[in-house]
Amino acid sequence: MIRCALLGFVAVVTSFAGGCSRKESAAHPDAGVPAVGASAVASAASAEAAPDAGPLFTGAVDLLHHAPARLAVSSNVKNPRDYPEHLVDGNVGTAWNSRTGDLVGATIAFEIPADAKIQSLVLSAGFDKVSAKGEDLFTMNHRIRSVAVYAGSLEDEPLTTLTLDPARREPQTFPFVQPGGLYWLKVTAVQPGTQKAWKELAVSEFRVLGIPGALGFSLPRMPDVGISKEWVDQPLPGTTKDATFLYQEALGTFHPTLEAACKPIEQKIEGPFKETGNVADKPWCIPTPTSVALPAPVKSIAWLDLLIPEGSAGTYAIETDRGFVIPKNAELVNVGCPPGCMDDMLRVDTKILKAEYAADVLSLSVQQAKTSSEAFDSQGVRRPATDTSWFTLRCPMNVAPVTCARVDTKAECTMAGKPVPCR
Repeated sequence: MIRCALLGFVAVVTSFAGGCSRKESAAHPDAGVPAVGASAVASAASAEAAPDAGPLFTGAVDLLHHAPARLAVSSNVKNPRDYPEHLVDGNVGTAWNSRTGDLVGATIAFEIPADAKIQSLVLSAGFDKVSAKGEDLFTMNHRIRSVAVYAGSLEDEPLTTLTLDPARREPQTFPFVQPGGLYWLKVTAVQPGTQKAWKELAVSEFRVLGIPGALGFSLPRMPDVGISKEWVDQPLPGTTKDATFLYQEALGTFHPTLEAACKPIEQKIEGPFKETGNVADKPWCIPTPTSVALPAPVKSIAWLDLLIPEGSAGTYAIETDRGFVIPKNAELVNVGCPPGCMDDMLRVDTKILKAEYAADVLSLSVQQAKTSSEAFDSQGVRRPATDTSWFTLRCPMNVAPVTCARVDTKAECTMAGKPVPCR
């Protein structure tokens, strides 16, 4: 089980669409592992690896989850069920709802690093859901017919207009080949729903597909989501010189001892830790031995709880004849908890089922269960839920830095003790 550096940690993982609702820009978008559709599989080596190693990402991923990113909507309905985060949680059964009357002219703004490469935008026309009472919320609510897309400022001419089919329930994809940066989507036409008294937009999903730049995340994280536009003039979280997650720069190198492998991590995060005003007691790098049978030349594998300024991370440390290494992209848990955000309802249990070694590649078969005692169901009611996933980490040990690729094999999800679709 992971340990949090602060008072608790936010439960926004996989199908758990609850946790802290963030209304303004925080230190970093990381808030766990959201459901983002098809998962990205990183290549066996990062862009920093040897010349014959491939890039970290070889296919399009959702840049809002795989790079430092933030998103802001123009308004939000006043109720305790619908949040701006629902626009990017990967679950069509939840939706962002605008303020009453915020229809034509409503905006969605997003920003990603400048070196990212956008390939397409994905947007739902409405809320693809039928309620427990049999009400079709897609046809009852307003739906989007078109949006204008702007770069940098709404004062400039739009780059393009996206025309949506208001009869299509699934998210619609539009080519949008642009560099990273700040963009605005402004609703220019809507189709009223059958419920005449409803005056809000209801939108299930928004995604930005493309290739991350140098700051790409192998493990998806929630973007920084807000309502106001004040963040436009602030630096993009995760891109400044004192950026969080600096510890990742210290991964992938062999050291003579595990303590030596942890030391550069502590050096990277010490400054950001002090700036938060919430410095956790050392050690910040806490190993727990695994009990799986180990193939030669692997001598030991330890699970590491990393206490970091954003909350907690979990990964593996591997020992061979060359020493100890904490691979890049072996990060299996990352739970953010910025100051003021408290939720100790999340438990994450990870175990290695099998370890194999062949052709200088270590393969770890892993099972991970994420359990929240208070997850939101499709009706906005809090219930206990568990998401269990099975995957393989393939870690070539003869490249520098040592970098793993994750391949997902199976997932099972339950809520209130009953099987539910994994979202």
